[in-house]
Amino acid sequence: MKGWIVLFLGMTLLVFLVYKGMSNIYAALLCALAVALCSSMPLLDTLKNVYMKGIADWMPVGFAFAIMGACLGHIYTVSHGAEAVGRKLFTLWGPTEKMSRNRRVLASLVTMSVMQAILTFTGVSGTVVLLTSVPIAKAFGRAADIPDRYLPAMTMSPGASAAMAAPCAPTIGNITASALLETSAAAGLLGGFCGFFAVFAAGNVYLYRLISKDPERREDSKDMEEEKTVYPEFWQAFIPLAVIFVTYSLLRWDIMVSLTAGILLALALMRQAIPGRGGRKYTETLNLGFRNGTHVFFQIASLMGFAAVVQKTAAFGEVAATVTSLVWNPYMIVFITIVIFTLLTSSPPAALALGLPALLPYIRSGQISAGAMHRIAVMGTTTFESMPYSGAAIIAMQLSGVRFKEGYPPVFVCTVAIPLAAAFLLSCFYMACGSCGLQI
Repeated sequence: MKGWIVLFLGMTLLVFLVYKGMSNIYAALLCALAVALCSSMPLLDTLKNVYMKGIADWMPVGFAFAIMGACLGHIYTVSHGAEAVGRKLFTLWGPTEKMSRNRRVLASLVTMSVMQAILTFTGVSGTVVLLTSVPIAKAFGRAADIPDRYLPAMTMSPGASAAMAAPCAPTIGNITASALLETSAAAGLLGGFCGFFAVFAAGNVYLYRLISKDPERREDSKDMEEEKTVYPEFWQAFIPLAVIFVTYSLLRWDIMVSLTAGILLALALMRQAIPGRGGRKYTETLNLGFRNGTHVFFQIASLMGFAAVVQKTAAFGEVAATVTSLVWNPYMIVFITIVIFTLLTSSPPAALALGLPALLPYIRSGQISAGAMHRIAVMGTTTFESMPYSGAAIIAMQLSGVRFKEGYPPVFVCTVAIPLAAAFLLSCFYMACGSCGLQI
């Protein structure tokens, strides 16, 4: 019981410190040492051979996603490439001045979700997608006459939540689960895409009904085409994203190779839109992009080090034994285990690193397929990763200039409640398939 309490308090302390503004990079280290100390583990040996090894083991998995994905996102931010894609998608709905207010709201929400899904499907990390989306959400908000309190829900759109767990997407959840389970990013293809469309549709329907029934209007409403920013052509911004998706998801190239090709194409095709002159604008863009990516990488890597320390404690072995000895359906056990770890850590890779090793016996015994476990687990990590104390929620509120009391309720429904329901239904779907002898 003491060991279980130590693990719970260690995870709770990590969440508390991050909520109070401490960086994951050193908060995770402090909590890992606290867990080791309370578990009677040698501190120096734990630091060198467990914590650091956890970081080192994750480097091949996370380098491309965190560092190169952030660099790609930075290129699309400074060149306004993401906005070019969003604006082009918006114009497919027709001339803005001829649309009713409700049609403009629907166009804004769906366009925002599609654009974020495209960015997520092409390897841009979640935080970078969020930062890239803020100016686009504000522009759509003006075009559709949407009050500011809905901007955080638009920047954390249902499209992003859905794509984070979708098959074939080079997201941190898919990459981490693939490394731990030796599966492909396309594992659980049918069920995964059913979950993707369910979250996408339910979130947008909820936001549309909420906003369209709101009598409040913006005071500074104006057509988004009035802005003077120069954007690249749609095809210039879209081709690098399409190349990444095709090479990674269809041709099965290594994610590092696909992202490298996308970065080089983006620099070449959108060179006129990237600020600066001569060759310096390329080096400055890449320098800042990789610098931002390095920070994202170590924020996640420190959590993987923390997860490695937790796994080495005797209490974690007891947790694993308890989980695998439960007399219940293994599909539901996978769902509940990953959701609980996500709630405690607010980090998908940490939740997977803590939960999946304890669940591997179900695969070895043939009670559940690796593909089904992969997809249920990844969908489960999209549930509680955007609680009020999470970095994404805090960033969305700050950049939108909205208080939590006003802006968070629709965010919670779209990024926590709906994905949680979808993950549960996905578990039921695989459970039904398993009972019929189908391996999907």
